[in-house]
Amino acid sequence: MSAPDIHIITLGHASPVEPLGQSVNAFLVGPPYALINTGHVLQVDKLKAQLQALSVEPAAIERIVCTSWSVNITGVARHFPTRGRVLLQSRRFAAAAL
Repeated sequence: MSAPDIHIITLGHASPVEPLGQSVNAFLVGPPYALINTGHVLQVDKLKAQLQALSVEPAAIERIVCTSWSVNITGVARHFPTRGRVLLQSRRFAAAAL
C-alpha cells in the first residue's frame, strides 16, 4: 500500500484587508481525497482551478477537515458535494470564576 499524495494549494490573500497579511493555504490529501481547509469564500474559483490543474474534480473530494472556524478556513466548504462529511475542529471552553 502506498502513502497518499499531499499537495499544498496556495490560495494567496482573500482580500486586501486580510488580517496581518496572512496568505491562505489548503491541502489536498489522497486518493481517496480529503481537503484540509478550504480558503475564504472569495477564493472558490481559485481553489477549483488548482484542483483541476491536479486533475481532481470537486465531486472526488470525500471529506473536508477544517482546522478552525475562521472564514478563511471554512468559507469554500459548502461548494463541495461531500455528502455531509465535513469535520470541524472544536474546543471546549471552561467558564472562569470571577
